[in-house]
Amino acid sequence: MESSKILVVDDKPGDLKFVAAALSESNYALAVESDPRKALKRFEDQGPWHLVISDLRMRHMHGLALLKRIKGYDPSTEAIIITARADTGSAIKALNLGAFGYVAKPFHRQELRHCVARALDRQRLVAEQQRLIGELEDRDARRRKEIATIASMGDMLSRMRSPTEISEVLLKKITAALGAEGLAIFLLDEARNALVLTAHQGLPQGVVDEVSERGLTAAETALGHPVHSRKSILIERNAALDPRLCTPAFSAAGVNSFLRVPLESQDEPIGCIEALILSQSTRSFTPEDREFLEAVGHIVGNAIQARRKEQHARDAEKMAAVGELAAGVAHELGNALGVAGGTAQFLLANTALPSPVRHPLEVIYRNVAAGQKIIKDLLWFARPSPPCRVATAIESILDQALLFLKREMAKARVEVSQHYWPDPFQVLADPQQMQQVFLNILLNAIQAMPRGGTLILRTIPEPTGPPWTGVRIEIADTGDGIPAKHLHQIFEPFFTTKEEGTGLGLSVSRRIIAAHGGELSVESKEGQGTRFMVRLPIRPPTWPPQPNVRGSDSAARRGLRRDA
Repeated sequence: MESSKILVVDDKPGDLKFVAAALSESNYALAVESDPRKALKRFEDQGPWHLVISDLRMRHMHGLALLKRIKGYDPSTEAIIITARADTGSAIKALNLGAFGYVAKPFHRQELRHCVARALDRQRLVAEQQRLIGELEDRDARRRKEIATIASMGDMLSRMRSPTEISEVLLKKITAALGAEGLAIFLLDEARNALVLTAHQGLPQGVVDEVSERGLTAAETALGHPVHSRKSILIERNAALDPRLCTPAFSAAGVNSFLRVPLESQDEPIGCIEALILSQSTRSFTPEDREFLEAVGHIVGNAIQARRKEQHARDAEKMAAVGELAAGVAHELGNALGVAGGTAQFLLANTALPSPVRHPLEVIYRNVAAGQKIIKDLLWFARPSPPCRVATAIESILDQALLFLKREMAKARVEVSQHYWPDPFQVLADPQQMQQVFLNILLNAIQAMPRGGTLILRTIPEPTGPPWTGVRIEIADTGDGIPAKHLHQIFEPFFTTKEEGTGLGLSVSRRIIAAHGGELSVESKEGQGTRFMVRLPIRPPTWPPQPNVRGSDSAARRGLRRDA
């Protein structure tokens, strides 16, 4: 892959050296110039360039003048302006002239690297869309809407905040350009080797329910072909009768014309896009539509992969920060809280204490315990312990977590409805870590129902067959639901909407489940509640048999049902 060409212009040797050093670890083709006049000549003679980083105030030529000349010569080149004298007027002028960003000195290396990565990301997206526009311009008028859609994609995709945040406006544009009645984007889940419905527009509800419930097994079909084959499928007529349209819901929906293309990034399959025409009309997908959707798949795939890398980088930075914080305060703060908690516990052991004294001590003890849990979460997040796996019934861990929260459920007027599979699911898991996961999810569900409600627990076998054989644990509530704008953020470290909370509970839970070879996901609609789904592999049949404790588990569950 060609390295990105970057030209750095600054008449201060120290600043020039700092910028070059900050970017030296990345695979960039870097050139530096201290004289803006020479830089302009070099820009014209040795182009094209992907990015120019220029100081604002320089001898011989002002940074805004250089920016104007650069954009006039090659508008596709991105530019970042840096200056020690930041002011709003200069920033507005730079952005009006086409600069991607405006960075004030002194700046951190990570800040500069992040700004450069985003600028190059946009440059690549814009360059790709321009290339595709050039290929589409010579086609007939029927392709004009597709050209407009391609042209608008770069900016919309550059504003994606997460790999799964596909704009509804973008989906509608693609659907309209194809003349489709339904559109779906599936992303490949490598852990489950399955396609997961990530975004959709106009799909029949039966299709949405089916693929959301079980996904599409990438190994068996992905609607006709394995995802890794990276082949497109075009069925122009009577698609519901075609054996490649293998899922019952798609066939039952009466699909007439069907189109599927892979989502790819640098030749790596990451999912697929599928388009449907349901009505028996004269309109059907054509090979030209397939070419258009393949181009869309290429652009969307690159944008999703770029957001994934960015998200991983952000998570890595947060983890490093947590590690430093935890190492610095955990010992001293943990000792102090231990003394305070131990003293409160010792005093509470005196049953003769009058109520006015006992109540403040109980408050102290509860808050000390909460502080110790925060320290524990920080330490685990910074330095996660590998799971110590034993064969255990997942239902027993769920029931134990419910017993721990029995008091909280009673106070919140929350009832429990359990729907366990008739036979217990044996999994290889760390019971303490799994209990931590279930406590986090259950407590969130209880807090989501401040006016009371129902907590619904369900265990279901996952579709069997290599490489995934497992159990799905569903924990649902009848609360207010999670706002759509927050749904993609809830697993991010430190994200919380609560006044008292670290935002680590769900992030830690997802990492624990991933360490067990499983998956933690969520579905929610405002006003309709939330459903968390934990998928875990079942223990291999060759694992040594464990004692059957189903009887005690069943008794515990019966007791919970009576008390709930």
